[in-house]
Amino acid sequence: MSSFYDSQSGYDVSPDTLEEWTVYTYIRSLAKLSAEDAVAAFYQLLWQGNAYPRDDVKGALQRVVAAPHFKEHQLKIINRCYYTLVNRWHLDGARDQAIAKLILWLDHIPADRGQNAVTRTLRDALRSYQKSDYYDVLRRNLYLLEGWKPYQEIHLGDRPFVSLLPEYFFIYEASTRTSDIENAADQLNDGIIYKRNQKICQYRQDLSRFYKSYTLQSSGQLPPPTQQLTSEQLCYAIKLYSPRRNESFRLQADQFKRKVKKLRTVGEWKQVIQQHAMQPIQHLNPTLQRRFRREFSQALHEFDDGLPMTRTIEIQIFSRLLNAIARDDNTKQEGAQFSRFLTAVGPAVITSLLLNLVLSCRMVRFELEKRFADLHHKFAKVSQATVQWLVEAFDYMNVALALNARYLTYFSLISQGDPSIPNSV
Repeated sequence: MSSFYDSQSGYDVSPDTLEEWTVYTYIRSLAKLSAEDAVAAFYQLLWQGNAYPRDDVKGALQRVVAAPHFKEHQLKIINRCYYTLVNRWHLDGARDQAIAKLILWLDHIPADRGQNAVTRTLRDALRSYQKSDYYDVLRRNLYLLEGWKPYQEIHLGDRPFVSLLPEYFFIYEASTRTSDIENAADQLNDGIIYKRNQKICQYRQDLSRFYKSYTLQSSGQLPPPTQQLTSEQLCYAIKLYSPRRNESFRLQADQFKRKVKKLRTVGEWKQVIQQHAMQPIQHLNPTLQRRFRREFSQALHEFDDGLPMTRTIEIQIFSRLLNAIARDDNTKQEGAQFSRFLTAVGPAVITSLLLNLVLSCRMVRFELEKRFADLHHKFAKVSQATVQWLVEAFDYMNVALALNARYLTYFSLISQGDPSIPNSV
C-alpha cells in the first residue's frame, strides 16, 4: 500500500484513450449539477452503463469496457472517475455532503448482477474497487469534509490515528490520492490543494493568536491548537522554527545555498552538505552526533565524488539524507527506525533536522510529505494513545511547516501577496 505514495511505483499512467477522455469529460460536467442529480447521473453511468441523453458518452463507455485490457486497468479507470468529480467538489465547501454521498454509496453496493455484459462488467469492477486499496485512499477524503466526525463519540485517546488527518495539512495530498491521480494528465489535485491552503492559513492564524495570548500572559489565555503539545512546548516550537528569529533555519538554508553555488562536483558538495545537515544537532552529545553522522555518511556514500553536480543529483542527495532520518527499516515493527530516532533525541530535534533539509532543497518537501503520509497510513487504525510519540512528532512538524510555508512553495506566487495569508509568528 505504501506504493500509493511513491511516484516511482510503476502504476500505469499511460495516456487516456479518446473514449476514456470522453467519459472523464462527461463526469467533470456533472459537478455543476445539484448533488442529488450529479450522484444519480454518476451511478447511472457506472452502475447502469447509461448516460441518457448522451448516447456518445454511453457508446464511449461501452468501448472502454469492451477494450482488451479493461480488466487489467479497471481499478485505475474507476478511480479516475471518482477523483474527477471529487476534485471539483473539493473546491466548493458547500459540496462536502455531496462528496460523502458519492463515496459512501460504495459501502452499501447492491447485489444486482446486471442484465447485459456491459453492466455486469461495470458492477464487478465497482465491487472490486470497493474492496481495493484505491477505495481505502479515496475514503480518506471524507476526513477533510466539514462536519465529518465519525469518532466524535469516542474518547479522544481511544480514537484511531486516522481521525487526526484533518489537523495535518502537510499530508493532505499524499494521504488522499493514489499515484495514478498524482500523475494524471489533467489536474485532479487542485481541490485538495485548495483545502490544504485553507488549513495552513487557519492554522497560522491560530498559532499567532495563541502565541500572543501566551506571551502576554492574559487571563483569557488560549489553549494550544495542537493535539499533544503543551502550551510551553508549543511556545518553544514557535520560537525555534520561526523564520524571523536570528539564525533561523530559513536563514541558515539561504546561507548554505549561497555557499555551494560555485561548487562543481559531488565530492566538493559532500563535505559542505554533511556539515550543514548536522547543524541543528551541534548541541547534542558526541555519541548521538556520531550516530547521525554515520547515517548521513552512508546516505552520501553511493554518490561518486567525481560526478558533476546537477540539480537532479542535488535533489537525490537531499532525498537520501531525509530518508536516513524518516525512513522505515526492514524490521517487523513498522516505523521502528524513525521511532528510535525520536526516542533518542525527541521530536523537536528531529523536526529541526528535517526542516533544515527541506528549506535547503524545497523539492524534497514532497518526499517528506510522502514519508509522513506513509507513517500515518500504517498506524491509521491504532489508537492515538498508543502512538503518542508519533502524534507529537506530527504536531511539531505541523508547526514547523506552517511557519515556513511561504518558503516551501505551499502558496503560489500569486497568493504571496494575499492579505488573508498571515505573516509568520
